[in-house]
Amino acid sequence: MATARNLLQELARLRDELNLEAHLMSMEWADEWRQLQDKIHQLETNLEHTVIDLAEKFGHAEEQFFVDTDENIDKLVNELRSFKQKLKP
Repeated sequence: MATARNLLQELARLRDELNLEAHLMSMEWADEWRQLQDKIHQLETNLEHTVIDLAEKFGHAEEQFFVDTDENIDKLVNELRSFKQKLKP
């Protein structure tokens, strides 16, 4: 299983790619993108780099406490991947 840090890096990469494509989205996709952006924003506001670094010093369980579970982050990454696939012609 990927670590929270790896999942967050993947999340950021997908978010950035989709932000670049946002101007080409239809209204239907734009609404879904806004909902995903809200989820991303909520996750990002729950973490700061210093908190992750501190949590890593304590261990994996504490990292999950500070950020979120790997499963929840992975779920959001998969939602972004799925959304990106919908945008392909």
